[in-house]
Amino acid sequence: MHINKESLKARANNLSNKLGISQNIVYDRFFFDAFLARLSISPYKNKFVLKDAFYLSNVLGIVS
Repeated sequence: MHINKESLKARANNLSNKLGISQNIVYDRFFFDAFLARLSISPYKNKFVLKDAFYLSNVLGIVS
C-alpha cells in the first residue's frame, strides 16, 4: 500500500481540526490501525497480546 504523504498530511490536519485534537494523535491512531490491520492477516496474529490503554481507547473510541 502506497500512501501519498501530502494527502495524508492534509487529511490528518482536517481531522485534527474537526475533532480538536493534536495532529500527532491522528497520526498515531492511523499508524496503529494500519499496524493492527497488517497484524490481523499475518501468520503471527495469534502470537500477540495487546495490553495498552491506547489500544483500549482506540477500541472504545475515546478521544484523548
